[in-house]
Amino acid sequence: QHGLLIRRQLSADEQAMLRQLSVFTGLFTLGAVTDVVALAGTRDLVQLLESLMDKSLVIACEQGPAKRYRLLETTRLYAAEKLAQDGETDACALRHATYALLELKQAVQTLASLSPDAWLEQYGPLIDTVRAALDWAYSDNGNVELGVELTLISVPLWLRLSLVGECHDWVNRGLHTPARLTPIQPRQRMLLLTVSASVMVLTYGAGEKIRQAWQQVSEDAQMLNDTEHQLRALWGLWNDRCCSNHYPEALELADRYLALSKSSNSTERELLAKRMRATAL
Repeated sequence: QHGLLIRRQLSADEQAMLRQLSVFTGLFTLGAVTDVVALAGTRDLVQLLESLMDKSLVIACEQGPAKRYRLLETTRLYAAEKLAQDGETDACALRHATYALLELKQAVQTLASLSPDAWLEQYGPLIDTVRAALDWAYSDNGNVELGVELTLISVPLWLRLSLVGECHDWVNRGLHTPARLTPIQPRQRMLLLTVSASVMVLTYGAGEKIRQAWQQVSEDAQMLNDTEHQLRALWGLWNDRCCSNHYPEALELADRYLALSKSSNSTERELLAKRMRATAL
């Protein structure tokens, strides 16, 4: 009956917009609508959105600096079912995930220029969009490469929202994609494991899983000739040995860190290496 009322109320374009808006599981902006909704021909998306609001199918919410909108969950579920029936889900979800990635890139660029409160006010409401995008990207019909990129760039958002556990869950999802999907490349694995190990250090300090993660980062970084991540891995392994009171091993890692810092002409890294050595002595 709900679906029948919607079909009778809406034009074909309004129905198409409503179907595509179902990919938003939470709040969305007008900019999100223009990036995600794709209709045949030239259509006034603002006018269509206002028409859906007039019919109480889209609700406006005043949250943050930008006006945001949402669908009632019963309406969204119905529209999502119709989207799937019409074979539009994956194409629409890809546009949605691409939009999420662009927003996250902009968010990262403003990390230093906005205060933490202002940054969260502007980008915090994006979290449901990120969740939905990641869920699709790691699904059987998704895009693992896009999912990994989303996972990595969304880390500041998860951490500033104090959602450390969920952040780590998505990192693990990227690391353990099913064999039937595109396997992650060594660089992707290195970047994901760097995040995973860093998050575990914040949570647990040290331990076998953390040590194994840093060791794999080290191996991948050496294979890829990535000095930055070789240094990160050495620091991580050094930190683990210090936390476990294995100071002779920590000193050896600090010496390796110092040697690599000198070869890369990094004065700041050399100073850190000397502090690492002093701690391990």
